[in-house]
Amino acid sequence: MMIETKYECIPSVLFGNYLKFLIGRVFKILYMQEENNPYIEKYISGLLRELTGNHELMEVIRYDGDFLTLLNKIQYLIYDYSDHDIVKKEIFECVSIIERLQKRYNFK
Repeated sequence: MMIETKYECIPSVLFGNYLKFLIGRVFKILYMQEENNPYIEKYISGLLRELTGNHELMEVIRYDGDFLTLLNKIQYLIYDYSDHDIVKKEIFECVSIIERLQKRYNFK
């Protein structure tokens, strides 16, 4: 199966692998928060730029409400990553969203 992008089609397995990789990138926020890493805000901002780029690039997720929710949750964490319980809750919700996207588009 191929996925249509803004420029050309890519194999769906490529995007499926990216979503698996993305779970690790999202979990890294929690680890950085637990370690009081001074670069957490820059990391989250970079991840948000990447996700925003995906939103524009990938036709299949452009209008997906779950993907928009993922963007919103990551955006929130830029402004409030001080409360560990909130960060943990949001990270696990983000992972659940990514897993739903994997199932919805049959990316395993």
